[in-house]
Amino acid sequence: MRKLCYLLSMINFTAALAQRLNEYRTRNGFTYFKEYIVETQTGRKFAKVFSVEVGHDNSHNHRRIVAFVDINTGDIFKPAGFNAPAKHARGNVNSPTFGMEAINESGHVYYLRG
Repeated sequence: MRKLCYLLSMINFTAALAQRLNEYRTRNGFTYFKEYIVETQTGRKFAKVFSVEVGHDNSHNHRRIVAFVDINTGDIFKPAGFNAPAKHARGNVNSPTFGMEAINESGHVYYLRG
């Protein structure tokens, strides 16, 4: 049951993230690609969440890491690099906003404040 809840939360998080990225693309008038899609790659402890620009010819360009999600807790982490998350969680995919409290308007994880 826990695995099913995680998968449903990740589906909601990636859908909300894709929507936010595409709203940002539209608002800023980016025309050199058609849309953003969100992909995930699951490891032992974390799932990597990527944003991918899809070109007008449906080619996948510019794959960027957006976040790490802890598989056990659903916590969202800012990337410290391509292979490692930063130390402190910024949000959780199980929240009522599907983790969007951790994502800024351009689709990136917030820096810690304070």
